[in-house]
Amino acid sequence: MQNKQKGFTLIELMVTIAVLAIIAMMAAPSFGNMLNKKRLEANTKELILVLSQAHSQAVLLRANTVVQLNGATTATPTNFFWVSNNTDIKLKGIPQGHSAPPSIVFSSQGMMLPRDFVKMKEVTNQNGDKEWVADQIIVNGTVKDQIESYPRTIVICSEKLHRSKTITYSIIGTFESVTEGSC
Repeated sequence: MQNKQKGFTLIELMVTIAVLAIIAMMAAPSFGNMLNKKRLEANTKELILVLSQAHSQAVLLRANTVVQLNGATTATPTNFFWVSNNTDIKLKGIPQGHSAPPSIVFSSQGMMLPRDFVKMKEVTNQNGDKEWVADQIIVNGTVKDQIESYPRTIVICSEKLHRSKTITYSIIGTFESVTEGSC
């Protein structure tokens, strides 16, 4: 009477585990990219939602509403903010010398008002340190800050993917499109 045992040999198990490990190593980078793409997409949708809420609230309350980008203030009926939860997702197009982009303001009619910012320039102070100051000009004998206007686009960039999403709004404050690009 022959007693043959059924099962796998140690070598068969080791070969199977090695093949699975190779497959997992090949899939890991694409899985990481997929997660980063989903994060960029989620942040884009979240920002569009905040902007849409601010637009609707401006019309509903017949009052200006403000969306602070990269801001962390307390939200009120007329003050909204958005900041990315992910450290690798950043807003692009922040003016030189500023730590945050200009706030977005919707008028009481829901129109997106122009985003203006004081133009900055880098200078060397008396101590030899570099610092940012307002770029000013003289108009009719009065010193005035130079103002820059920014378009109705917001660019979100994933530094891990080197991919960006550009959100475009119309002058009447409605969402127009999202386009992909590189950063």
